Parts: sequence; C-alpha cells; structure tokens
Amino acid sequence: MKKNTIILITGLHGCGKTTQIRLIKRYLKSIGKRVYVSKTDSGISLKKLIGKHDGSDDFFITLVFTALSYRRKVKILEALKTDKIIILDRWDDIFDFYHSNFGLLSKNTKLKKTLKNLAFNKIEPTLVFYLKVKPKIAVKRCLKRKTFLNSNRINLLYQNKLFKYYENRSKVNNWIIINGEKKEKNVFSDIIKKFPLSIYSIKS
Repeated sequence: MKKNTIILITGLHGCGKTTQIRLIKRYLKSIGKRVYVSKTDSGISLKKLIGKHDGSDDFFITLVFTALSYRRKVKILEALKTDKIIILDRWDDIFDFYHSNFGLLSKNTKLKKTLKNLAFNKIEPTLVFYLKVKPKIAVKRCLKRKTFLNSNRINLLYQNKLFKYYENRSKVNNWIIINGEKKEKNVFSDIIKKFPLSIYSIKS
C-alpha cells in the first residue's frame, strides 16, 4: 500500500469539522491535489438504516454502527491505492469514547476491542487536527441545527464528558490543537499553517 497523507479532523459536535473539511478540500484541489473525503456516518444515516427500530437495543445499534464503519473503512482502503490525500471526518474517537463510558461494550472490553479492530484497523491518520471548542459553545452551535435537536449534541453533560475525552487523547497522542472558536477563515488559516511540506510534494 502506498504511503498516503491521511488528515483527521475531529472534535466536539459543533466544533466546525464539516466547514473546515470543505475548506481544506477546496484548498488542496486548488493547488492540484487529488482528495478523498470520508465522512462519519451520522445519527441520521443510522436512523435511515435501522428504519422503524426504536433504538432501545444498544447492542443492535452498536452492530449496525460497526457495519457502517467497516463499509467506510473499505472505501478508504480503496482510496489509499491511489495518490489521493485522505481527509477523515472523525475516525475511531466517538466509538472509543461512547463504548468506554456507556452501553454494553463498556462492560465487555474484549468484545469492544474486537469490534473496534474490525471497524477501524489498518487506517492510521498521519496528521490529526483537534478543533477545540468549549462545550457550551458547541451546544449553542448545535442548537441552531434543527436536525440535532434530539441527539446528545445538545446535551451539555454529554458534551462536557466528550470534551474531557478529547483533551486527554489529544495530549496522549500529540494531536495538533486548533482553536475552533475563532472565525472560520482564521481556523482554516491556522490549520494550513500546520501542514507539513510533504503534502505539497505529493504528486497528483
């Protein structure tokens, strides 16, 4: 497999990931780079897939999400066979956070490790940007999006717990921390400044 640049953009719900991924993709394409964007399967996609299921069966939802993540991984592996720069909208972080704190897998570490390996192994981001935003600001941003009104994204307790997870993991894994509370163009500028020269030497 070729050594590709894999950029991971992550952070709280409402941190601005989608906007920054769009700006990064446009910028890279403007300088002649081929780009593949892999978006995380949202709760909306999950809801469409499970249909009328009420979502009360945590294990069932976990298996469906794992299947979606595996499908996503397969597509990324295909893209890695090319010279494209890969941009990930989150990766294993939400799976790891949720199943370390909630649900059945939080009590079954062996099964958690097995499903996580199935869904996320073989993909190792080479550049990780954590868009740091305070939980209250993230919730406020999410409240402006009607599609998020019935999700954990507007639950401040959940966002606070997720914030602590990202703070810890970003330090342990030496992620690049970007102030996501700035204006969109300034956040984008801060990200671009952190790009290694190797990105610009990638042949298209």
